[in-house]
Amino acid sequence: MKKIFILPLLAFAACTTPTETETEVIDHSTAIKEKVDALSDVLINPSMEKIDALVLEELTYGHSSGKIETKAEFADALLNGQDDIIAWNVIDENMKVVDNTAWFRHVLEGEVVRGVDTSDVNLKVMMVWVNTDSGWKLLARQAVK
Repeated sequence: MKKIFILPLLAFAACTTPTETETEVIDHSTAIKEKVDALSDVLINPSMEKIDALVLEELTYGHSSGKIETKAEFADALLNGQDDIIAWNVIDENMKVVDNTAWFRHVLEGEVVRGVDTSDVNLKVMMVWVNTDSGWKLLARQAVK
């Protein structure tokens, strides 16, 4: 009789044991949001040290124009480019963490100076982040108008 009672109890426990606690999901979400904010800061105040801390070597960075950059091209454009980002605001955020990968969607509003002209930016962006031994890092980003 004891065996009959214990087997269903063990089966129930095995089925209800979560693979990740709610606290861990919240911690991941908070960490990813912090990385997105740090990336926004890098776009305004770039440095190679900050880029290395946030971006994987395998980065693919897609612009709304269709231009796609590697990590080296992305870093060069930020550090030596002609665009000067003067304001950046991330709104309408949505994210999902799946194991060691997460996607993060948002709308990006801002102002960019090109030469003497200032233009407004309003883009829809999706990023893919990977949780590495050194924390969450950006693997891919694509923007559309």
